[in-house]
Amino acid sequence: MMQRTPPVGSPQLARSPAHQPAAGAPAPQKPNWIMSRAALEDSPSRRDGVGFEEEKKKRRKTVWYMGECGRELRLPKIAIMTAQTFLNRFYALQSFKAYDRFVAAAACLFLAAKVEEHPTKLHRVIEACHRVRARWLAATAKAPPTKLDPASDEYRREKEQVLAYERAVLYTIEFEVDVTAIHPVKPFQAVYERLTKLGIFETRAQANDFARTGINFVTDSLRTSLCLQFEAWKIANGCAFLTVVAMRLEPPDKDKRRRLYEILNLSERSLKSICEQVVEIYLEMENHDRLIVDLAHKGWITAQLAARRARAVDRGADHPAQGDAKRPRAAATPPR
Repeated sequence: MMQRTPPVGSPQLARSPAHQPAAGAPAPQKPNWIMSRAALEDSPSRRDGVGFEEEKKKRRKTVWYMGECGRELRLPKIAIMTAQTFLNRFYALQSFKAYDRFVAAAACLFLAAKVEEHPTKLHRVIEACHRVRARWLAATAKAPPTKLDPASDEYRREKEQVLAYERAVLYTIEFEVDVTAIHPVKPFQAVYERLTKLGIFETRAQANDFARTGINFVTDSLRTSLCLQFEAWKIANGCAFLTVVAMRLEPPDKDKRRRLYEILNLSERSLKSICEQVVEIYLEMENHDRLIVDLAHKGWITAQLAARRARAVDRGADHPAQGDAKRPRAAATPPR
């Protein structure tokens, strides 16, 4: 595993030649981003005293926040997903306690926009991120809406910090910025085409609903660490299965049902893990209750996980912006 980068702002970070091999040395091997459960559980954040549930919550809410900022910037979905992948990889090797996640989010968006050939000015990224946070603070009466003065020292410091974090992200991910091949979107499109040929959709409208709902599951999967645990095609196929269950499209015909699982091509263990981690995002939301019940009934998530949703209902905790498949735009449940 790679060494941790120097602290942001340190002279060493700006000058370090660590990414350049010595003359005559073989090129360094690119990191393997499929990590073991033990490595994920022994993350830098955990070693810095951040609890397991707290780390998951920070990851989940920061990725949600990046989605809102990306839409504010009108970035294409693929650029937003690239930024979210950068963030997941960054915090796999860095600590939430050591690096401010809002600055890291802005840096990842700024970097991803360039990587995906949709560059945007740094001041637009900073201002969009500021607007998203300001709207939430105003909506929750935590603070009146404020404007960021481009001529202020605060604005200048924020620009410098985002640029320093961008360098930290690049060093941490070893300059591996081409993540197109590991996005689950294309594998999802491939499995969607195979399911269409299988004939599980009765109408074109139903097929369109499947594609839209499935892509939302794929997008929401980045709010977990699944991209650090499974190859893209496994995540895509797991999200396709979740969509089948959500829309109750599992074929009654035994032979067709067997072919469905052959197309998905996932072990029971992998499928259960993907289902449970995606569903965990929705435990505070009422509009996924039927999905949670159906998955629990079929044994694809644990009864304990379903019971957590029941306890959330008892608390009256339904927050749609946490990860709704229809994904409302309102910033109702922002990161803390």
